[in-house]
Amino acid sequence: MDFTSCSGAAPLGAGYEPVLAHVTTEMRRTGCILPGPLSVHRVEVAERLAEIFPVAQRSVFFRTGSCATTAAVRLARAHTGVNLVLTNGYHGWHDWHLQDRPAQAGPGQRGVPLRPGPA
Repeated sequence: MDFTSCSGAAPLGAGYEPVLAHVTTEMRRTGCILPGPLSVHRVEVAERLAEIFPVAQRSVFFRTGSCATTAAVRLARAHTGVNLVLTNGYHGWHDWHLQDRPAQAGPGQRGVPLRPGPA
């Protein structure tokens, strides 16, 4: 459930009756609207994912897409040993998005190292 309404977007409007009815039904079924670590919603989604992707060993849920993307980048870097990540567009102000840059940047530019190096 998107409580911030995508920071402003509300394609169905406020108080759209079919959405309110579904939320009410789910609150009665599960006892809440905020899923905890072992909520009914998370268990159901994890079970569905295991059916779709039988090789998956577990499901991990994140609070935001940015948190999930950061975790994916960290896992990829740890698995491959490669720091460079190709990206396009705005993905937030995360360390992984800064990338490794050469110490000697072009005129008027400054390199932003991912890891602190010798002074």
